[in-house]
Amino acid sequence: MGWSKAQRLGVPLGALLVLINVVRWGGTATPGPIFVLGVAVLIALILGFAGFLYWLLAAPIANAQPSKPNALLRQLGTIAVLASATQMTFATTWDEAWHRRFGTGNDFFWMPHIMIYSSFAICSVLASAGIIYLGLRGQGGLRTRARSEPLVALLAAASGFLLFSAPSDLLWHKIYGLDITAWSLPHITLMLGFSSVVLCGATLALSSVQTRVWQGLRGLVLNEWLMLWLCATALMFLLQFGTTEWDNVNPIRILFHSDTDVFWQRPEWLYVATMLAVTGFIGAFAQNATKRVGAATMVGIFLILQRILALTLIGGYDLGMTFKSHLIAILVLISVDLIAWWHKNGAWHWQTTFSSGALALTVVLIGVSQLLVYPRVNLETIAWHVICGMISWFGFTYVGALFGGSVALQDKLEVVQIKWLPRLTIAAMTSVFTVLAVALFVAVPPR
Repeated sequence: MGWSKAQRLGVPLGALLVLINVVRWGGTATPGPIFVLGVAVLIALILGFAGFLYWLLAAPIANAQPSKPNALLRQLGTIAVLASATQMTFATTWDEAWHRRFGTGNDFFWMPHIMIYSSFAICSVLASAGIIYLGLRGQGGLRTRARSEPLVALLAAASGFLLFSAPSDLLWHKIYGLDITAWSLPHITLMLGFSSVVLCGATLALSSVQTRVWQGLRGLVLNEWLMLWLCATALMFLLQFGTTEWDNVNPIRILFHSDTDVFWQRPEWLYVATMLAVTGFIGAFAQNATKRVGAATMVGIFLILQRILALTLIGGYDLGMTFKSHLIAILVLISVDLIAWWHKNGAWHWQTTFSSGALALTVVLIGVSQLLVYPRVNLETIAWHVICGMISWFGFTYVGALFGGSVALQDKLEVVQIKWLPRLTIAAMTSVFTVLAVALFVAVPPR
């Protein structure tokens, strides 16, 4: 990826620090040495997978051969990820709605979960197809074959990690009981795995779009639209994991909450920092990968469309589900583009990042004070909101820009005109929404 040694070391260490704190704020029903052991094992698996990816695709090897990308395979991979990701975001929203309506209970085989597992099945096909293709391709060892088509190898590996981590949720529940918040470690691994698959799909989509100088949105091609839709899908998933519990707070819950509840033990600045982290990362990634000022705003528009459509399909409004955090997110993404427009590009620089961060922090604080009941924005809390929010913004936009810049500099395909690509994309999306409509019609609520 062309990263410096400090970047290769600093990004994983920063991610590990964030991961440990998210687990701590998530809590568990059965704390103690066994819980610490389980956390250590899963974190070791995550770090082991990251190390494997570095060894497979980035560590120096002798007699390295130039990559020979396959245009058709990359386009098919993009569309498969698009179908899987769209189904997953609607299925997880449906799952949240049923949990609100019917509680936790025995939910393993209810319809929303079946839709989630079928989305995993698409990832299973991607992983298998990628492994078979690389196994049949060329000569040499595993790393040589993987680097002959690195994006396909990366997608196969990310899909494999997602499938490997999927059973951890059920096993975790059997050992430690039901989750007391959404921030359980198995949920984190699933979120990381799924987000990685989606961003791999976004990278595949851009691999046939030639690198250019910074410009606006004029002349967007189909693959860029698909990439922005996938970024919005990843952001919707991250927001559902990261902010839903704050959206759920109402005055009655504040009045009668228990101080022993893990949620109320979290620092009040955490919502603002989380909002700035996930939107800043995706916004910077989209901007720097496409090199288009306005890309972040388009991600926000797609995000709102997905959320409104999902809530309408599942009837989530009656259950208190909202798009408040999504409205705040689009304001943050617009802030990213406004500063980029002013400076004629969105490349990461501490001065422009400070300007966009100050504007993004302002709109988040206004949004929180106007749309949410909690956290509080007052003289007692404002200093921590500002300090922790700006630290979060600088760190996550830097990493997003770093990854996005790597995507922009990747080996590009020759521009290949696949005439049936738009029709295949429409057919894939139509199939996803048809399956969702049928599932909604035939689903039997738990008793």
